[in-house]
Amino acid sequence: MDWRFVEGEKRYIRSFAETLLATHPELAERQIDPPLQHPSWERYEPEHEQMVRTGAVSADITLETSIGMSDEAFAAALAAAKQQGRSTVHVRVWLPLPAACPAQSNITLDSITEPPTHIAPEDAAQRTAYWEADLAENRRFGAVYSYRTTARYADPLHMQADPVQPDFDTQEELPHLEFTPYLRALAAQSWQPTISRRTTRPLCHWAGMPARRHSTMKVEAMMPQSPRRLWAQPSVMFSCTK
Repeated sequence: MDWRFVEGEKRYIRSFAETLLATHPELAERQIDPPLQHPSWERYEPEHEQMVRTGAVSADITLETSIGMSDEAFAAALAAAKQQGRSTVHVRVWLPLPAACPAQSNITLDSITEPPTHIAPEDAAQRTAYWEADLAENRRFGAVYSYRTTARYADPLHMQADPVQPDFDTQEELPHLEFTPYLRALAAQSWQPTISRRTTRPLCHWAGMPARRHSTMKVEAMMPQSPRRLWAQPSVMFSCTK
């Protein structure tokens, strides 16, 4: 089991036992009282089989999201504005939107709370809807949008690796970044002048999935049988001029 030091304490990922039992049959056989698997594990094999057969798996997703100041924060901002002789709070709001890319398509903006000042084009590097307004009363800015997400099948055991590999951001930076003993041993076992199936397989195991399941993704929305409707709160940006 791998671990991380957090504030001087050894921490393990919460799902480490579930992952170990799902990826190491020899460990699963040693269970005295097998625990119940998370329902999402039941979808892994069918999704993996579909990805191998068709080359990809897709899901239609709809999200409703909004952003706004808390009533307490707005009251404080409005009080500060009135002290400066203004009766409103000037706000600038950025709400992330899906951008067109190989993994995202069929993007639609289904509804919006009020017309934005600007909406970035679909091919923007970081796409957002932007509002700028003077508020005498607090209100939220939001949207409902839909898109299709697609995960394509890729087999790392048959990929041709670039002969020139990066050498940055791959080393320890003591005392902040230190490799665990397990990772040190794994690196010594796996390192070769060229990348091959033999050298990548231990790394696939370390990542939590054996090579035979490398393409399976634990994504709650990845349901190829029928579209799903999800409601989520993505990251948002908000600025206020008092």
